Amino acid sequence: MVIDLRTDPFQLHLGLYPLWGKPTGCHAVHLTHSYRLGSRARGDANPDSDLDVLVILDGPVSKQSRRIVSDNAWEVGFEAGIVVVPIVVSRESWEKGPERVSLLAMAVREEGVSI
Repeated sequence: MVIDLRTDPFQLHLGLYPLWGKPTGCHAVHLTHSYRLGSRARGDANPDSDLDVLVILDGPVSKQSRRIVSDNAWEVGFEAGIVVVPIVVSRESWEKGPERVSLLAMAVREEGVSI
């Protein structure tokens, strides 16, 4: 799936703000999937809890794609009053690399909420 950030911003599951809304430089990231993790996924978050988001990109993760995700997560979080912490991985490394058996993968399977 290609998300064109100029015309079709990917929406947070909460429906509050576009997560990839205002990039600098590149206008699209190739998003495979994303998950909300941690206390906001479990439903036991405090008002000042951060929002952990696993972002799986279709292609390799580049410095530019990581920056797009990070910059927009910060901006959206700032507007919402929430610290958004993106974890960016490629689909290949998520499905075939060591990440597939990591503690992060275990947390996604146990408590991750698809967004």
